[in-house]
Amino acid sequence: AAPVVVPYLREVLATGRPLLRRPFTDGSAHWRVSYYPVRGADAELLGVGAVVHDETERVHAETARREIDTRYCALVDACPDAIVVVEAATIAFVNPAAVALIGATGSADLLGRGVWEFLHPDDLPAAHAAYTEALASQRYRPFEARLRRLDGAERIVQIAAATYERATMQAVLRDVTGERLAERERAQLIAQVDVDRTLLDTVLRALPVGVILLGPDGRLVLANDAASQIWGAELRRHASPIESWPVDLRTSRGTKIPLDRLRIVQALREGTGADDLAIDLLGADGTPRSLRGSVAPLPGTDGTVRGAVATFWDVTALVRAQTELQQAHAGLEKRVAGG
Repeated sequence: AAPVVVPYLREVLATGRPLLRRPFTDGSAHWRVSYYPVRGADAELLGVGAVVHDETERVHAETARREIDTRYCALVDACPDAIVVVEAATIAFVNPAAVALIGATGSADLLGRGVWEFLHPDDLPAAHAAYTEALASQRYRPFEARLRRLDGAERIVQIAAATYERATMQAVLRDVTGERLAERERAQLIAQVDVDRTLLDTVLRALPVGVILLGPDGRLVLANDAASQIWGAELRRHASPIESWPVDLRTSRGTKIPLDRLRIVQALREGTGADDLAIDLLGADGTPRSLRGSVAPLPGTDGTVRGAVATFWDVTALVRAQTELQQAHAGLEKRVAGG
């Protein structure tokens, strides 16, 4: 400590004048020392007195605050969202993300400019209302607005802010243009899917051919009216996998057909299809029915089976006509042969 203190002592002794609040540091301790000349009754200079003020706590607090400020500035600079400080509706600070969002070459292009010139005119009433409300109540209601870049392009931004001094506001702007465009496209796709689904349902209801579509778990995805009529049961009310449907399918001879043996189930399990299938069933009214159909698995983009579809149609009348024609032809041949 002597090398630091001695020069001050000598100066006071030499000049007779005090030295005030000179810094003194020892490790992590900090003081401010004032040196005063000490005089006798006859004003003779007798020595030097010192008054020491401990400033360790204040110095540590200032150091901590500078570190916090440094970290905060680094965080603001690195933040991917735009941060803007507005004073009396004028831009006072922008971080690099704000510069990029507005399309400026640097912060100098933006500082001192009015904040309202960067918003779409149609969004200004809502922005003015939110700004006025925030200054009056110290509360800010987040909202979205269209931001006009320096190059004339528009971006949709979500704005949240906090007021911390009179007429001063710090706002965070997040670019949500991609999200909103994706939501709009998604809504358009959903609407188009609904239109296509309605059209498909209309077509399927008009078809005389039965159509059944199963998902990967064997549950019914789609069945048209003709399918229910041909099966003799309302298929669309079944929510469980097809193997557990309470449907009694039998051959024309009355033999029960296990649902897990149906070709559409095999197509789902094994990934194999079949064309020109002939099926003889006993109808719900007890009359034999002849069906023709085909089944096919539905592969996904990864090659796995994502479902199966079956189409079938009632050819009972055709089979009956063919049988009657064959019988008539055989009878005719018999009469011709008997002369």
